[in-house]
Amino acid sequence: MRVVVCYPAPYRVGFSGATVPLLYSLFEAQGVECELAFLDTIPVSLEGKRNLRDFDIIAFTVQYEWEYVNLVKMLLASGIKPTKPRKGPIIVGGGPCITSNPEPLANILDVAVVGDAEEAIPRLCEAAAEGLSGIDSLMGEEGFYFFSEKCRRAVSSEIAEAKLPSAASERIEATVYGRAARVEVVRGCPMLCRYCLIGWTAKPYREKPIEKAISEIREQAESVQAKKAVLIGAGLTFYSRFEEICERIGTLGVEGSMASIRPELINREKLIAMRRLGQKTLTMGVETGSDKLRDAIGRGGSSEDVLAAVQEAVEAGFSKVKVYLLVGLPGEREEDLAETAKLVEEIRRLNVRVQASINPLIPKAHTPSQYWGFIGYREASVRARKLAAMLRKVGVKAAPGISPSEATIQAMLSLGGRELGDMIVKAAEAGRGAGGWRRVLRAYGI
Repeated sequence: MRVVVCYPAPYRVGFSGATVPLLYSLFEAQGVECELAFLDTIPVSLEGKRNLRDFDIIAFTVQYEWEYVNLVKMLLASGIKPTKPRKGPIIVGGGPCITSNPEPLANILDVAVVGDAEEAIPRLCEAAAEGLSGIDSLMGEEGFYFFSEKCRRAVSSEIAEAKLPSAASERIEATVYGRAARVEVVRGCPMLCRYCLIGWTAKPYREKPIEKAISEIREQAESVQAKKAVLIGAGLTFYSRFEEICERIGTLGVEGSMASIRPELINREKLIAMRRLGQKTLTMGVETGSDKLRDAIGRGGSSEDVLAAVQEAVEAGFSKVKVYLLVGLPGEREEDLAETAKLVEEIRRLNVRVQASINPLIPKAHTPSQYWGFIGYREASVRARKLAAMLRKVGVKAAPGISPSEATIQAMLSLGGRELGDMIVKAAEAGRGAGGWRRVLRAYGI
């Protein structure tokens, strides 16, 4: 059996996380021949240069709704009819946004994997040995959604170890993190912020045992002569052996890197451990400077926690802070934006360079935010510009985040249903990103 794991984005992005190596490892463990494909390798796979038509299973992993169009583009470029009914490979899709709401892809995917791949892939491979009729035998089983019945999310008790596929690793310098090991240390997050997709679709919170994590980092580092290890997981700050894993990574002779952390959970010990790994920038999901709005979205913590974390970071040797900010929160007013700008100004006064990223809040299905609705393109544009102007006045230039047009489309795909399937295909055929989407939406009178 031949399987191709497809990431509907360029290789530089797709191979920077832990998902593609994990899926490759899980399929390989089932004894199937597995290859990889990315948006910029199509119409052929990375390793064997085979057309996607030549595989038995095409397995897409999708991290953002925006990538649905790229998924269809990959099928079209390979000469595969993007909608059912069709002949050829079995087309499977999974990932956080598909787990949250697979409905827009109902006429594109043969089956959606809802939940953890560790539970789904062994059963998928066993059933696929009998072809499409075998896949149908999974109907009603946990983790498999055939768009005709209810489905329970598959949950794995453990986070599987992943190795880096050799062919993809040969180009690893071109990825976002460069020559790095990338290891999922935790999955899910215990906080369940009301807007967070990962917290709700990947619960319960789970940790990879430290011995397995270190073994995985060591093996990957040796295989690609890694210069650093990237620790992945939305709830990473909760990891029960945080300081220890940082210390042990240091003994492997590589630096460490981690994504956004929660300011209310940061302490001097964690910060010192991060600095010893060579991390120079402290990245935090601040979201807003309004404690009222922070409570409304279930974020937890306070502006005082943010400032205390930055002060501790400065004392630990950090010189730069990156903050993620949101606009379009429920009940948000202009004075709340002013509070956010004031908080950023106070951070800057603590003798650090500040980089800010502004993004519109995108409601996600199966999270409480689905009931808030999206503020709309015009309002998202106005609020983002207002906050950016406020930040400039305090000496901080905001880096571009998700554009209001992209956020609008993502919100539509996040909360929409099967009626969006034809639009996705037409947007793929139209091309040109948001411009193609605008033409399609106008044609539908939206």
